[in-house]
Amino acid sequence: MRWIVISWLACACGQDAPVLRPFIEVPDGTDPYAPLEDVELSVARRGETTAIVAASFRPGQTLALSDVPFDDDLVVHMSGHDRGGSELAYGRTCPVDLSGATLPGDPHLYFASVLTSALTVPPAADPVREDALAYSLSDGSALFIGGGDLVDTAVRFRPLDGTFERLIPTVAARHGAVVAPVADGDDRALVVGGIQGTDAVDFLELLNPTAGIDQQVQLIFGGPHTAEQAAVTLVGGGVLVTGGSTQADPTSTFVPSAAAWIFRLGQFGSVDLIDGVGSLTAARVGASLTRLDDEVGVVLLTGGRTADGSDAVPSSEWFIPATRTFEAGPEMRTPRWGHQAVRLRGGYVLIVGGFRKDAVDGIVPVTALELYDRSRAQFMPLVDLPETAGANGLTATVLPDDSVLLAGGIDAAGQATETAWLGRIDEAGAFQLTPVPGGLAQARAGHAAAVLCDGTVLLVGGTDAAATTSERFNPPSSGRR
Repeated sequence: MRWIVISWLACACGQDAPVLRPFIEVPDGTDPYAPLEDVELSVARRGETTAIVAASFRPGQTLALSDVPFDDDLVVHMSGHDRGGSELAYGRTCPVDLSGATLPGDPHLYFASVLTSALTVPPAADPVREDALAYSLSDGSALFIGGGDLVDTAVRFRPLDGTFERLIPTVAARHGAVVAPVADGDDRALVVGGIQGTDAVDFLELLNPTAGIDQQVQLIFGGPHTAEQAAVTLVGGGVLVTGGSTQADPTSTFVPSAAAWIFRLGQFGSVDLIDGVGSLTAARVGASLTRLDDEVGVVLLTGGRTADGSDAVPSSEWFIPATRTFEAGPEMRTPRWGHQAVRLRGGYVLIVGGFRKDAVDGIVPVTALELYDRSRAQFMPLVDLPETAGANGLTATVLPDDSVLLAGGIDAAGQATETAWLGRIDEAGAFQLTPVPGGLAQARAGHAAAVLCDGTVLLVGGTDAAATTSERFNPPSSGRR
């Protein structure tokens, strides 16, 4: 990384002017300044597009802003333009607080060409991270958990200073697990299921991003000793876990499950099982759960393998929180398991990748995209992914402008790919899929991704050469104000 320091001069009448010096972080091997005609610095309150203070600078001029108010929730924006005024590069800080007596440290501003991905600091001296878990925290940092049978660490990336830190104590090494926040206000999350060696785990872990593992809960009450289950955070807190490939004990074979559980934090921080949850309408392995809204909290369940594991489940179903029951939903356009499902604005859910069983070729990847339309309660066909795109082992990450970054994965040739694509629903309701120029900095599949508080996406680990690396994707400024 290369670091450039600018001075941000903030003053208020009757007080000495504090000086905040954010680091401008520029990725190695690139020069986002070269094509720029000017750079604009501005300060705005988080979520607002109107600047409080702004100024433009030509190459060679000192970057500095004055008359910045003492306030909280302030964001520094930096935008680089060509002669025609088009934005070629952009970066912003995470929100900072200038209202108190103590100024924050030197927050980082990641400045790079838009729609580019570049290698960043490695995620500590860990073994390879493939099949890791990730989620974004309320302070804008991101947590990356485990990564296969050999990795028992969790690392937290802090965009405020651009570094990784390890959590202590360690987590249980496993693969095939899922993670879901419990929505308790402290960013704790449940890590559920997975396989150690050849056996399904028989415990949950309550992960605390400030202290490591709060609890490891043995499932003596007959909970999910499973892998390839699905999990989602419910409105009001708690985690719904469904299906998966269940093992009754270490000597038993794996059996597809139609069971469902809800876990909540108890009064004294215990992990409690909520009784009275109905079963799925069909046993499913490798399905997905997507919450459709943040008010009622109905959950859409899609795909999965059938009870005998021979093919994909063609139907969907809804989980109704008020009654804790499942209801049969519409048929999917392309049955699949092991896919990605992400919620978009407007009541849509994008379904990406996965596998299906073909009568001639056996198990094959699914390249067809489809969209669930909540207003119509039906699935709609979209385009097919190109052969160079990853249909499996990719990440599908919703960006601040509500487009979806489809990054990496296994392509049609069976190789990890460096290609990346942006999917978006335009104002007319049509879906568009466009390639990201230059793709990823490193071909990767089986990686993890999370959105940071500055709107960038951090991708960590994956197969082969990518396993010990991380990279950062820089979207355009749209939606990042």
